[in-house]
Amino acid sequence: MFYTPSREEQRSAITIGKFDGLHLGHQMLVNEMVKRGKQENLRSVVCVMDFEPLWKEKDITPKLLMTKDERERRLKGKVDEVLNLPFDKEFRELTPEEFVREIIFKKLKAKYVVVGEDFHFGFQKAGNVEVLKSLENKYGYKTVVVVKKKYKNHIISSTYIKELITEGRVSTANKLLGYSYGFSGEVMRGNRIGRTLGFPTINVYPHKYKLLPPFGVYFNKVKLDGKWYPGIGNLGVKPTVMADSDVLIESFLFSYEGNAYGKQVEIELKKFQREEIKFESLEKMKERVDFDIREGKEYFTNR
Repeated sequence: MFYTPSREEQRSAITIGKFDGLHLGHQMLVNEMVKRGKQENLRSVVCVMDFEPLWKEKDITPKLLMTKDERERRLKGKVDEVLNLPFDKEFRELTPEEFVREIIFKKLKAKYVVVGEDFHFGFQKAGNVEVLKSLENKYGYKTVVVVKKKYKNHIISSTYIKELITEGRVSTANKLLGYSYGFSGEVMRGNRIGRTLGFPTINVYPHKYKLLPPFGVYFNKVKLDGKWYPGIGNLGVKPTVMADSDVLIESFLFSYEGNAYGKQVEIELKKFQREEIKFESLEKMKERVDFDIREGKEYFTNR
């Protein structure tokens, strides 16, 4: 029997996946879901498979394109809800039909379920698009399958984008993400050497789960107090002035004057400039950084 909700219940349009990076392929799923939600006054819900319980259980440190906070910021104002589904033992032992009944039917009251062609769910990934479609009439929803988006014969996927970033091909990765890859976090106090050399920097430690591109200097933009500032940033361990330090990104902003310590910032990497270098002296480092700053200013002026 086809399920009909009571008048008090608001049905939903949902999409389900890992959504690591919210790249252009993911955005197609979200856009399709939002469109159907608006057409029929449905709640739009992005359901994210949250693997953190499994990572902690197995002592795994993943390398991700996006943290939970970054994903929620990017979806804010676009969807009604972002629902993290903890991938704990109880959840991952749900059969495909139990998943549909407990999550899609009871919890979310879904009318539309928007997924990609390769969507799998349930214990040992036994559920797929065909299984999802076979349960439609029983649980009162419609499956909407979105075809994979491609870029130059490559399927746009989190895996492929991670390969690009690992290789330092940040500009290409940004095209597939639909925005610029980067980091977010609190500005921490550094050793203030940059300030003494004439280019004070803001220092941010990347989240432990974030995928790191090659160490080096990048042209970047930093969002601080609601405003974007162009600049250059060094991602790495500052080998000229420190040994065995934690990885951080320190950015010099071309047009910012003020105290940023303790503030939350977002950093976007625009273009890889050069590898991180251990200079023989601070004077040599300053010469090269001055050159990088000139190149960075020219890069942003031309854009």
